[in-house]
Amino acid sequence: MSFGGSDAPTALLKLSSIGRITPELNKTYAAKLTELLGELGVDADRVFINFIDVAASHWGWNANTFA
Repeated sequence: MSFGGSDAPTALLKLSSIGRITPELNKTYAAKLTELLGELGVDADRVFINFIDVAASHWGWNANTFA
């Protein structure tokens, strides 16, 4: 992936959760995920994270939903 005219390692993450997406938790998630990706050679300023709070009724598994 190329970003900002550079092909240096970049990460685009999508973190979806039922009920565990809050401003406070997102800061913790962002710090830990960025640290982990740093260990893999991705600079912090090239890590992008999209936090998505999913309603339990909008997530299916095992022929049902979580609602």
